[in-house]
Amino acid sequence: MKKRIFAFLLAYIIVFSLIPIASVRTSADTGSWDMSLPSLAERYEPYFLIGNIWTDAQRMSDSSTQRFYLNQYNTVTAENSMKPDTIVGTPNGHRTATPPGLSHWDFSTADNIVNWAEQNNLTMIGHTLV
Repeated sequence: MKKRIFAFLLAYIIVFSLIPIASVRTSADTGSWDMSLPSLAERYEPYFLIGNIWTDAQRMSDSSTQRFYLNQYNTVTAENSMKPDTIVGTPNGHRTATPPGLSHWDFSTADNIVNWAEQNNLTMIGHTLV
């Protein structure tokens, strides 16, 4: 019973501590992040890792998003870069019913995220790594 109550309270804390993250942009027009928010990574460091997904092309070129991410999180999970359909493809970008040879596998976007995580001392979580 105590474990069940603890799990419920922990889930409650996590869910309600993440609600402000949904509206951390200070203005839709400027695209700036509210960097005055307390760091989730620092706050929960003694208990567990805090992270989010990261898309290579979408966010890595946005330095303000990177600063906010590095301020809030201590782990990263690749959004799609480690999924089989992203890694295994054909030279023209079309999928086929026949599995391609090893020469058609492309880990470059996954490698970019792993390298970025290592450079920034983030724990990498590969939830769909083949």
